[in-house]
Amino acid sequence: SILFGLFILEEANLPAGEEIFLAVTWTVMLSVLLHGLTSVWLSERYGQWYVIHRRSHMAEAEPVDEMPTR
Repeated sequence: SILFGLFILEEANLPAGEEIFLAVTWTVMLSVLLHGLTSVWLSERYGQWYVIHRRSHMAEAEPVDEMPTR
């Protein structure tokens, strides 16, 4: 999104280019903030939901090989 905003600001020469870039910047900043504020709460909620609704056909229940550490 930031790269797209920079492209609009520098290459497209739109009359509202700076306003569009400002909107893109605020959107990204608020998205990062909200993801950070809700990540722990939502991951805990998902963990609780998974324990209650666990089924063998769910992708989350499939066994996987451990990835080697580099």
